[in-house]
Order: sequence, then structure tokens, then C-alpha cells
Amino acid sequence: MHNSTQGSVYVGAVLEISNDVSYFVPLTSYSKKKEAKMKQRKQLVSSLHEFGNRDNKLGYMLSNNMIPVPKIELQLIDLSDQSIPKNRMMKLQQTYMRSILSGIENKSEVVYRKQIDGDPYYVRWCCNFTLLERKCVEFIENNHN
Repeated sequence: MHNSTQGSVYVGAVLEISNDVSYFVPLTSYSKKKEAKMKQRKQLVSSLHEFGNRDNKLGYMLSNNMIPVPKIELQLIDLSDQSIPKNRMMKLQQTYMRSILSGIENKSEVVYRKQIDGDPYYVRWCCNFTLLERKCVEFIENNHN
């Protein structure tokens, strides 16, 4: 995803979670400081590392922070220029995410369902998916009709 007003690119995966709604699951970078916190939230977060090299930690997928997005607002990022360091890292992330895709989908579906069903832990740590889906529909109606 790209925020044109800020010039920021938001990197993540897009999954079909509920009722044909696409959800953007954001990535965040790895840091030693984040590691303990992320381990405590392992039911909400997927750790990423280089495929075949667990020591090369590449970040985290934050299923608790996933948001519904209109497909028309999504843009693929061109990772073909591997001379750009960020592209190399994102290609490693992409390769690993594809290798564990079913696990990412399952975790995200569980997070979604438990938050929707009102599980206190998930309500505390997750976005309000019902509200966000309503706002996504409003956005589509106001901007794409």
C-alpha cells in the first residue's frame, strides 16, 4: 500500500479473510528490542526469517493490525531491482511468507474470528474488524461509485 500524501509505502500481505473482504496484514521490521514483546504475542504475530536461515530475522506480520482494504487501492511493489537493499530484504520476506502462507492465513483467520466473537485478549490487542469493514464499505461508496 502507498500513502501518497506522506510518500510512505506500507508493506504487507493481502489475504481474503471474511465475506470476500481483502485484508492487508502489515509487516514491521525486526529489532532486538521488539523480539521479547513479539514472542509474548505469538498468537497475534508471525515471525519472519530468511527461508532456510532462522538466524536472519526479517520482521513480523501483525495479524492483530490487519485492515480491510479495497482491492482497487492496492499496488504491487516492483522488487525486480535487487541492487536496492530494501528490495532484497522484501524479496526474502516474500519468499518466506509464501513458504508459510497457509499458516499465515490460518493465524489471521483465527485472530479475526476471536476478535469478532469478543474474546477479551483479542479485543484488547486487535483492531475492531467489524468497524473497519463498515468504514471500508463507506470509503468504497464515497470514492469509487
